[in-house]
Parts: sequence; C-alpha cells; structure tokens
Amino acid sequence: MSQQTSQNRWQWTAVAALAAGLIYILWQTYSGGLRIEDAAEELMRLQDQLGDAVTEQQEVTQRVSQAVQQVDTAYQSIEEAQNSLDRLQQRMEEQLTGLHDQLAPIIAGQQAETRRLGQLEDQVFIAITRQQAATERLAELAGQVESITQELREARAELDAVREEIATLAVASPAAAAAALPETWTNTLEMAFVLIPAGAFDMGSDHGDADEQPVRPVTIDKPFYLGRFEVTQAQWFAVMETDPSQFTDEPNRPVEGVSWNDARDFIAKLNAMEAGTTYRLPTEAEWEYAARAGSATAYAFGDDPAELDAYAWYADNAGNITHPVGEKQPNAWGLHAMHGGVWEWVQNLYGPYPSSEADTGAPAPPPGNRRVIRGGSWLSPAEDCRAASRSHAHPAFRGAHVGLRLVRTIP
Repeated sequence: MSQQTSQNRWQWTAVAALAAGLIYILWQTYSGGLRIEDAAEELMRLQDQLGDAVTEQQEVTQRVSQAVQQVDTAYQSIEEAQNSLDRLQQRMEEQLTGLHDQLAPIIAGQQAETRRLGQLEDQVFIAITRQQAATERLAELAGQVESITQELREARAELDAVREEIATLAVASPAAAAAALPETWTNTLEMAFVLIPAGAFDMGSDHGDADEQPVRPVTIDKPFYLGRFEVTQAQWFAVMETDPSQFTDEPNRPVEGVSWNDARDFIAKLNAMEAGTTYRLPTEAEWEYAARAGSATAYAFGDDPAELDAYAWYADNAGNITHPVGEKQPNAWGLHAMHGGVWEWVQNLYGPYPSSEADTGAPAPPPGNRRVIRGGSWLSPAEDCRAASRSHAHPAFRGAHVGLRLVRTIP
C-alpha cells in the first residue's frame, strides 16, 4: 500500500468522524436536547480536535513518508549491494575458471613429475644396487690382483734367480748357459721368439752378387732370441696405433710400408711398454746366420729354387700381395719367411764386406747412410730370396714390400 493511499484513507476517516459529530449535534439541537450555544461550542471543540488530529496525522504521514523513503533507500542499497555481489560472484567464478585452467596443466605436470621422480627413484635404486655389486666385484678383483701381483713378485724373484744362475753359467760355460734358456719365448703382444744359439758360419756367397763377397767366417758369440715371424700389422698397431700397410684387410699380415726410422721408433716404444726387456733389429750377420739355420746352401732347405714355393711367398706364387704370417714352412730353427714375405730391415749400414771378420759380421763403414734390407719379398724373384742376398734403401724409405723382424736380447 502506497503513502498516498494511506493519506487518503485517513482524510476520509476524519471527514466521516466530523460529519457524524455534526449530525449528532444537529439532532440534539433539533430534538431540544442541546442548546444552540452548547452545540456551537461542541462543534468548535470537535473542530479543534479534528485540527489536532489532522496535524498529528500529517506529522505521522510525514514520519511514515520519511520511513518509506528510508526503506526505499535501504531497498535500493540492498539491490545495489546484491548487484555488486552478483558481479563479484561472476568475477570470482571467472577468476576461479581461469585459475582452474591455469592450475590444470600445472597439476598435470606435477603428476607427471611425480611419476618421473618415482621412475628416477627406481633407477637410482637399481644404480645403487649395481654400484654395490660392482664395488663387491671390484673388491674381489682387487683381492685377485693382489694375489696375482704377489705371484708376479714371486715369479720375478724366481726369474732373477734364474738370470743370476744363467749369468754364472755364462761365465763358466756359454754352452751350458744357452742350454738353460727356454727354446721359445712370447711377449705380451703375442710376438713369438725362437732361441738362436751362439755359433759360427761362412757369411756371403761366391755365386751371388758382388756385394755378397768375399765369403768369410763370422762368429756369433752370444745366443739371442729372434722373432719366429715378421712383425704383423696387429702387433705394430698395438704399439703405434697406426697401420702404414698397403694390404690391410688381414691384421695377421706382415706390416709393411715402414722405414728404418719407423722401425727404430717402434722398437723404442715397445721397449718402454715392456720394461726390463730389450728389443732391437738384428745385425746383418745375425740375420743371415738365423736364415741359414746351420746350412751352407743358397736357401735354408738347399740350392734348388723349385722348392722355394713351400717356404716362401715370392714373385712366382704371391699374386702381388702379402699373406698372413706362418702359412709357409719354417726353416730348421723354426723361423718362418726368412725367404720372401717382405724385405726385413737390419741394423747395419750398407757397404762392402771386409776381407776378414769376426763376432758381428758388420760391413766396412760405407760412404752413405743407406740401410741393409734382407730376405726378399712377395714381389722378388727366387734369386733375391737367397740367404746371402743383400739389398739396401734410404732409412726414410717406405715400401709395400719392406717390413721388419725383431731380436730380443738376452741379459
């Protein structure tokens, strides 16, 4: 109900009361129950009461009007507050939606990271377990190494004792000292060596080239070990970490393409690798002595070159290529490819033979610096593979037909 409707109802109520009072006064006056003067006075009193009532009603109406305005204002404030709350709720929902969208990949990433951490924990556990096993294995190996080291110390002590005994025998009897040495010996690179005894032989040939003359007796006064085979490509690579060879499809072929200078460097590194053992190139006299193996013929097996095929790779059967070592028969002392294979560097400078010689078999000092090569090769004719045949090359020369064989000295 509005303020105007309440005011109208009050006014009509006041008018009805005034009318009822007037009617009552008129009736009393008409019936003689009320004098005219009293009626007028009563009317005046009713009029004053009506005025007071009207004034009071106006004040009440005014207060009601103010209260209504306050209520309207409160309703408006409430409505505005409600609208603000709605807008705030909408913004919060929007923000919550945005936060959810932002948090979703973060939560997914965290879950993936948690799974990954779980996997890493499993891996770490496995790694720790393996490390523990490896540590235990290393401890076992350390014990084995210690045991082997002790055995090596004992073996070295025994070897030193044997060497001392050999040295004593060598002073008393060279033949007895040689008899105490093992006939073969193998180093850490699987290079096999054959014991060559001390002895004497006639070096050179009256039936070969001029530089093979004169034939003269030569004495080898100490035994030595000579390689059973030419140095292979695998053995060269194990020391030098390179392979200069032309024919490289088989590591057991003899190394070739090496100069005399290369051979010297190879020996220096090998000596450093195997401390306590000394390697070198053979002298020219040692080489021919070992190649003959006690014979006095053109080849270790005789004079007939037709038999060379069983002992050597040379021009008639090699097919213009090197071959793995050990495929042909050895000489009487167990040495392979002293004929053919690859030419082999020796220590000596090239020069003419003296008229007489002993001990080393070294030629007279030459005018140049060319080094001797011996034995012939895969591209040599049979006559160049004879035990007495000599050739020479510059110490820096490298050829696919030139290699080497080593001596291991005896302390």
